[in-house]
Amino acid sequence: MTNKHNPKTQLAALVREYGGFIQIPEDLKTVEICKLAVEIWDRNLQFVPESLKTVEMCQIALEKEWKNFKYIPEKFKTAELCKLAVENYGDALESVPENLKTAELCKTAVENYGSALEYVPENLKTAELCKIAVESRGGTSNALKYVPENLKTAELCKTAVKSHGDALRYVPESLKTAELCLIAVKKEYQNAIKYVPENLKTAKLCKIALKKNDDAIDYFPESLKTEELYYEKVIKNSDRYATDMLLWHAGFYRT
Repeated sequence: MTNKHNPKTQLAALVREYGGFIQIPEDLKTVEICKLAVEIWDRNLQFVPESLKTVEMCQIALEKEWKNFKYIPEKFKTAELCKLAVENYGDALESVPENLKTAELCKTAVENYGSALEYVPENLKTAELCKIAVESRGGTSNALKYVPENLKTAELCKTAVKSHGDALRYVPESLKTAELCLIAVKKEYQNAIKYVPENLKTAKLCKIALKKNDDAIDYFPESLKTEELYYEKVIKNSDRYATDMLLWHAGFYRT
């Protein structure tokens, strides 16, 4: 006979009645039921009332996914746990208490995930740390976005663009050179050409951009949107009709 007081039985009954763990009223949730729910799906930790979260329950969630660090109560966040969190998931720095954010911890976080620089206190952002952030392979082009303006040097911006071409969007206009834009366009598949100043968009640069991304042509100066470039856009397309239609819509076959 099934024990109706068994946590599994209780959870199953509540889920059937309310449609899911998240819909279960808080006054019906117990530590046992919540622990079981977290064991079944670690993200359920976010739906556990703070008063019912235990160290054991949080450990279960973290063992499955370090992104759950954001749902850990502040009282359980020790220096050691925070270190483990950022070592495994750099962005966990966002949920680290300010008083536990040390220079060493922040360095560990940005080495793991460059964009974690966003959560580094301003007084801890050094030229060295920013360089580590923009070079990080685990991050994104956004790392440069969180570098203080006074630390955005030509050298740092070049480093950032070499790692992520799309970082060109966060380079100060005064530091955007023909060389830097060429590096970005050659590197990036996400239309870095859109962040190139109009006066630096040459026919040569646009051709390179078009080879990287078909949609790059949308960001070309009107004077460079030629029939030749439109043909290049569909060069891999063997359908002559599709090619002709593209050219027609671009205005080359209109009278």
